[in-house]
Amino acid sequence: MLSIVIMFDESERPGLGLLCPTLPDSSQTLARSSDLGQILLIEDSDDLKIIIPLGLQLIAGVRVIVAQPQQDWLSIVQRQAPAIIFIDMAEKGVDILRTIKATVSAQQIPIIYTVARARFQDRQIMKHLGANVVISRPFDMIALGNTINQLIMGATPVSSIP
Repeated sequence: MLSIVIMFDESERPGLGLLCPTLPDSSQTLARSSDLGQILLIEDSDDLKIIIPLGLQLIAGVRVIVAQPQQDWLSIVQRQAPAIIFIDMAEKGVDILRTIKATVSAQQIPIIYTVARARFQDRQIMKHLGANVVISRPFDMIALGNTINQLIMGATPVSSIP
């Protein structure tokens, strides 16, 4: 049985606790998630900071660390060594991608990058800058979960998800 545990500060999202109960036997979920690896999500949307980790924990069985672009996300990368970095940013994402690829300790971490449109040119630019997988918004959470599992297991996933 798979349990999902959501921890949040009620003061940040009043009333959300009614939608997201803590289920019993959460120790098994956390152990399972930590066995597969951690993903660092660099996200600027408050809603997606909740939705993406929940979906990835459920579908891919991974633990998601959420960082905001203004946080010191690079120190999180260096301290926690995530298995994958997922950048879902509208504006500063390119700068973040360049910084990660210029940092020796983070160069080998696979990066999933989202683009606003499914244009071939946008995908090629992000691949050239070092993204391993480029997906367009809105994205399919199941396809994303499968891609994450392939990256964690060392397989080469399809380079783009429509």
